[in-house]
Amino acid sequence: MKPETLQQIPYLIITALSLYIAFTECSRKPCPEPQTIIVTDTIHGDSIPVPYPVVQPQKDSIIYDTEYLDRPIDTAEILKDYFARVYGRDTLANDTSVLVYVDWMVTMNELIYIRPYIQNRKPTAIITQINHVYPKEKTKTFGLAAGLNAYVSPMGSDIAPSLKLRYNKLYFGYGYGVKGSHLVSINYEIF
Repeated sequence: MKPETLQQIPYLIITALSLYIAFTECSRKPCPEPQTIIVTDTIHGDSIPVPYPVVQPQKDSIIYDTEYLDRPIDTAEILKDYFARVYGRDTLANDTSVLVYVDWMVTMNELIYIRPYIQNRKPTAIITQINHVYPKEKTKTFGLAAGLNAYVSPMGSDIAPSLKLRYNKLYFGYGYGVKGSHLVSINYEIF
């Protein structure tokens, strides 16, 4: 090779590395889009019916009316029905918003007690929380790179194959030049 060609090799290598770095920087991945996470909590109404206190009915004036039947009368059966305690439940409303029912008891032709139950089924609170999460790119703490360093100084120029160790944002490099020079570098990543 001609000496003129050997002098142009460092410039060709520097140009090739500059083009490589420019193209790799331009082809970086764009910033990730935020992921929207919507969390909705619904706190429902009562799950157990609430009993209200027993209501004692007021006594009204009773009007007695006698009706005679033309068949035999079973007095024992009438007394059994008269003294029996009859319980019942009447549902007044049963839908998605409310449940209302009444328990009652009748004996000796009197309403002994009434107990209403009410269950609120409407949702009492709806809590919605919207979170925007930006996924983080995984960065390595340590890294190792190999390459070529070319440098020019008043003392001369040289090309040095080198190794660089990356720790977080610090780069430690060492290269051994073709002409026997040593190149040591410490760099800090700015952005």
